Amino acid sequence: TPLGVMLAMSSRRRLFTVAEMELLYNISAHAGAAITNAELHKDARSKSTEMRRYFHRVARALGAALEAQDVPQLAADLAVEVMRADRCAIYRVEREGLRLHTTSRFRAASPPDALVPLQSGLTGWVARRGKPLAVENVAEDPRAASQDWLGHEGRGAYLGVPLKVGRRTVGVAEIFSRDPRRFTQDEVKLLTEFTRRARVAECLAMDSG
Repeated sequence: TPLGVMLAMSSRRRLFTVAEMELLYNISAHAGAAITNAELHKDARSKSTEMRRYFHRVARALGAALEAQDVPQLAADLAVEVMRADRCAIYRVEREGLRLHTTSRFRAASPPDALVPLQSGLTGWVARRGKPLAVENVAEDPRAASQDWLGHEGRGAYLGVPLKVGRRTVGVAEIFSRDPRRFTQDEVKLLTEFTRRARVAECLAMDSG
């Protein structure tokens, strides 16, 4: 018995490829299994575990089925949904610093910084240290002052994770919530694993040549 319908829509007229249709089919199949299994569990912890497994399977499907240049954008869009966040940005490490590569859900009036120096900002901290960074309220963290768009947003929560190929950090994926929020260790691990399984770092490295 069908549980529901999953739709994919484009803002412009186009033909979806066979690979894209197969990807949507796989995602919907995983979603149906996750929903069914989650409903069988009575406690929230088991439901959360089942949904994490679903997102990990989706991430693997993304990394395997899409062209490399399409993965970061779809991963950013899904990260907003997965993490219940308001925005997502993906930066790529370059010689000049961290260059903006992909965004999701940003307002035109408050775009993220196009280039962030490695020596400053929350994004630079994640790239330099190669470690995740969670900030409950960016208005109270002095590292956020050097990134203009964070100043425009005012209060809000930040979570950034490094994107690595081997031991080398090639980028940063970060999400932002409009209201202060304490990201849990499970959420930090979820975003880290999601981007890793979707092979976002490898796609950035290929894109940079």
